[in-house]
This record gives sequence, C-alpha cells and structure tokens, in this order.
Amino acid sequence: MTLNYTMSGLLTGGLSQAEDTYSYLKRRMSTRKYMASTCANTLGACGFVMGLKYGAMMSSMILTGVGSLIGSIVLGIIGFRLGHNIGYSIGTSLLRVNKSEAYC
Repeated sequence: MTLNYTMSGLLTGGLSQAEDTYSYLKRRMSTRKYMASTCANTLGACGFVMGLKYGAMMSSMILTGVGSLIGSIVLGIIGFRLGHNIGYSIGTSLLRVNKSEAYC
C-alpha cells in the first residue's frame, strides 16, 4: 500500500513540476521563481501523500468503506494545497524572491 501512495505523490508532484518547467523554458518564469516552485512542488507532493494516508485512516474510523475513499480524496487535496503553500513560502524566503514577482 505504501508504494501506491508514494507513486500518487510522485505523479502529482511530477505533473506540477512539468507545468512549471514548461513555463520556465518558455521564459515566463525567472530562475528564482522556478526554484521556489520546485520546493513548493516537492512539499506539495509530500502533503498529498500524507493527506491520502491519514485521510483514509481517519475517515475509515468514522464511516467504513466509502469513508476511506472520500477522506483520502478530501485530505489529499487539502494536504497538497497546504504543502504547496508552505513550500512556496519557504522557497521564496530562502531565495529572496521579490514580493512583486512571487505568485502561488
């Protein structure tokens, strides 16, 4: 089961990274912004995996069967967004990206 969660996280983070890489190669994004986005994608993927795991675990205690599916989807999305925002904040503060060029 751990492999499925890990592969889901890699797929989610990889798709986000591919989109940012495309923007970087088309010169729509600066190098610092790209590096901050890479940090955000990494932590977003970790948050997604943790959301899937703990969402399924917590919601299966409340409603067995369907609850694990619903809980893993909901907490996976919340975990991705939370991890992505934290990762982007860390990346922009470490790389000193200007507030005017930072986006999330």
